Amino acid sequence: EPVAKVSAPGKGLPPASKKVAEESSETSESDSDSEDEN
Repeated sequence: EPVAKVSAPGKGLPPASKKVAEESSETSESDSDSEDEN
């Protein structure tokens, strides 16, 4: 399950993967805000 891997705080994952995970979280939050606005 890739999701479980991403959830793990830097468990043997390269910094790039961590950065991507953070960006994904920010995007999800933005999408939620847009939905609430609508």
